This record gives sequence, C-alpha cells and structure tokens, in this order.
Amino acid sequence: MEPSPFSPTKKLRASMGGMRLRSARGEGPTAGGAGFLQTVSEAPPPKPLGVAGGELLPAQQHRIKMAIGLWEVHTGMGGTIGAAWKALLRREFAALRDGERAEIELAVAQHVKQSNFKKRVDERAWTNEEKDKLVNLFHIIDADEGGSISRHEFLEIASLAELGRAELGRVFDQHVLTDRRRTARTPGGTVELTLAQFTRLIENLDDAMLSKVRACLHGLVEKRSGRESLLVFDDGKQQLWRLVPGGRTLVRKPKNTEAGGALNTIDSMVM
Repeated sequence: MEPSPFSPTKKLRASMGGMRLRSARGEGPTAGGAGFLQTVSEAPPPKPLGVAGGELLPAQQHRIKMAIGLWEVHTGMGGTIGAAWKALLRREFAALRDGERAEIELAVAQHVKQSNFKKRVDERAWTNEEKDKLVNLFHIIDADEGGSISRHEFLEIASLAELGRAELGRVFDQHVLTDRRRTARTPGGTVELTLAQFTRLIENLDDAMLSKVRACLHGLVEKRSGRESLLVFDDGKQQLWRLVPGGRTLVRKPKNTEAGGALNTIDSMVM
C-alpha cells in the first residue's frame, strides 16, 4: 500500500511577512510573490519567558495571567496592540517599573503568537473525510485516468471552486518550479502532477484559495469510470454538475423514476 500523500498537521512560525505555512515534511513553495508561500521555520513561537530570559516567578506568572485577561477584553472590544494597549497596561499596572511592564507586554505578545499559531494549525487540519474527497477530486480531474494531471486538467478546478483560471495557472506553474521532487512527465514532455504532488500544491494554497477548494469538496460525487459521464458536483440546490472542457454543464437530478420515464434532463448551457 502506498503511503498517504497527506502530511501531518502543519508546522508554522511567525515570519517577517506574517504567519505562513508549509508541509511538516519540509516541502512546498518558497518563492515570493502574491498568493505564494514564503520560507518558514520548523517550530512554533517560544513559551513566554522573563525579559532576562529566565523562567517566570509565581508573581510574574500571576501578573501575566491578569494581563492576558485584559488583552482578551481589549481585543473583544476591537482593540489591537498599540498605543491604547500600552496605556491600558500603564494604568492597570501603575505600581510596576517600566521594565516589569515591558516584561508583561512581551509575554502577552508571545501569547498572541502562540494563539495565532494554534488557530492556523486547527484551520489547516484535514479531516479523514476531506482527505478522501481531495483524492476523489484528483481522480475526477484526471480525465484520461493516467494517474497524473496536466496543467489543463488542473484548471478544471476553477469551475468547481469558483476560482480564476489564470490565478490557478500561476499557482500550478509556481508549484512546478519550486516543488523539490521531480514531477511526472508524459512521453511528450508535458509536466504533470502525481497525487502526492497535487496534494502538496493544494495544501500550500493561500488561505482564500484553500477555503474555496475545501468548500467545494463536500459537493463532489464519486467518479466511477472515465467512460461514464463526468458527473462530479452536487451544489446542494437539487442540481448536479459535470465537467466539460473549459467549464461545467448542468445535469439535473432525476425527477421521474417510473418505468419509461426520463431519468435525467441535461441543460447544455456551459457555465
């Protein structure tokens, strides 16, 4: 049995450009540019320590716990880290020296980084059902059932996930350039992606694109055979869609199942 192409829960860090993600196996795009991931480290933010680098004393821990509670109230009212937050700390901890307040401020900032780290890990975690659906999506767009997908086949995701074909094309090209493992190639030299490479590409999409791809997975209908209609998508509105070159065709669900009745009505309009 081949190993699963899915990586475990992602490892993240706070980088100069913000929180970014890559596979825990150390794979994924590293080139810059809009919509692409940049280099990340292998560990989450450190746990809060004192300004001098030592372990926190009980009194420090108590003050930091109070400050974190204040932070949650502050952000719940729309506040952010800035002048207003610093003023709030000065007012609530007026008896402390500047260095002690700086220690609290640093600890709260590290707490925020850890919370964001956990949130991003949770958001990027894949359920077993989603993994199965993503594999099904790969087989659906693998129209020739060759075990790998071309750029043209990959662009069919645009119709299902309501994404731009040009945008998806740039993502595919960037992934081919930056993927550390060699891509599969047809005898004619066309670059194609295996299931594992396709999975890495999807995992490394930016948040907005990944959200749209994951949203469309729940409507996928299992593909049975390449000789049958490529009936692939249930949009939840009593309609089924199937992929056609350059778009999708509406196939309504059966309404008359009696003997001799029409089983399907096909709307030939390409969306």
